[in-house]
Amino acid sequence: MNTWAKTDLPIAKIATRQGYAVLKTVIFPSPANAVKRLIKKYERKVKAEEYRRNSALGKHFRNCTFETATIIPNNKEVYQMCRNYCFNADKMYAAGVGAYLYGVPGVGKTHLTACMGNALADKLYTVLFTS
Repeated sequence: MNTWAKTDLPIAKIATRQGYAVLKTVIFPSPANAVKRLIKKYERKVKAEEYRRNSALGKHFRNCTFETATIIPNNKEVYQMCRNYCFNADKMYAAGVGAYLYGVPGVGKTHLTACMGNALADKLYTVLFTS
């Protein structure tokens, strides 16, 4: 249940020709609920970091994300497939679908699988990285 609190503390100042108009009334979720949400978010982040550490990715790959991946014309389609796989991980896992990447050296397979491992660990899936 969400509780709401009302305050008349100044929340914003707007410049006018005559000086400042101060907006005072705002309704926001109670501080207790906000704190609970922050605690849950922090606990999830800590747990995701633990999953990353236990994945055997190693320090070199621990910070690989889809945002840091280099997309070249040769791996654009595979990149999108890997990203979609992680985005839909619940459905993929339920359907028993896995991912297998192969190809010539130097096209980013290891980096993409590290990105996948980190994305799945962030979703609290157990990951074991081998190559």
